[in-house]
Amino acid sequence: MQINHGIVAIPKFDDKTVFDCGKITVLHFVGYEVLPTIEDWVVLYDELQNDPDLGLVEEDFILVPATQEMIDFYLDKINVEDIEEE
Repeated sequence: MQINHGIVAIPKFDDKTVFDCGKITVLHFVGYEVLPTIEDWVVLYDELQNDPDLGLVEEDFILVPATQEMIDFYLDKINVEDIEEE
């Protein structure tokens, strides 16, 4: 599997949020080989909001597309060959 796209969950922010040097906290990253569909976004949001094993049930978050910098960061941290394809 080759990760070319991604979706990240980040804290929901408002006008009082202060960013640390322009960095955003990523709560969850999911990589995709092909551009995620609307259904991918909906399913991921539902899973993150309702599955206590994923740890975001109590979090107030939004989903956004991962930047190339985020994708590269996670590619450096994982072994893509160990990823299970769905």
